[in-house]
Amino acid sequence: ENGFLAPMEKNSARGVNTGVAMMNPTWEPMTVELKLCAVDGLERASSQVTLAAEGHLARYIHEFTWDQAVDFSDFRGLLKAEAPPQLAATVIQTRPGEFATMPVVERLLNVENVSSDHRLYFAQFGDGEGQLFSQILLVNQAEDVEASATISLRDDDGGPLEVDLNGEVVEGSLAVTVPAGGLKVIETDGEGDLAVGSATIPTDCGGPRRKAAASTVRTVAADRSITTTPLALWAMSST
Repeated sequence: ENGFLAPMEKNSARGVNTGVAMMNPTWEPMTVELKLCAVDGLERASSQVTLAAEGHLARYIHEFTWDQAVDFSDFRGLLKAEAPPQLAATVIQTRPGEFATMPVVERLLNVENVSSDHRLYFAQFGDGEGQLFSQILLVNQAEDVEASATISLRDDDGGPLEVDLNGEVVEGSLAVTVPAGGLKVIETDGEGDLAVGSATIPTDCGGPRRKAAASTVRTVAADRSITTTPLALWAMSST
């Protein structure tokens, strides 16, 4: 069995909703076991769905039948799916005036085999003037140890880019840790002077137990126009 990890967000006040679309390319029905976890990696609820042979299923996170009650009025976390390796899936997300898709993250059965060399590059990262905001999602694929990463931000001249991340002014770099099997969300507020540049995210996979973090960066303009370009096996950028 293999599967995927998918960042989830639902916020009723801001009109944000996230879900997943799944496809079964085989000629036999496929059962998918789902676990809903908070950002700390701890399980909150579980569910199960069956996809028909060559079938498709798309649901927002609150539309699954969970075995425990979950408050989805303001939720962030991870959807963890266990399924045969043939399963294909895509994250779907809506915001006011916006529809976006994001890749899921592969569920690793053996993190020990992950290369320690991961450096992700994003050519567009911006914030400000109520026109632009950016969001970084870091997913820890290891279930038993936290992961670490340092986000490096550079302006047009290669100098440190100053932006507001999670309510804190950051100049050039930010070190973060991601809980075991969990999710870390870092985002700008879209306010203040316009600041545009690039982001680099090397992840720390060294130490006695290897750690692995997959990353997604979303940069969205005020006109909500979105194009998606896969940058690497573990990354996607939207502008």
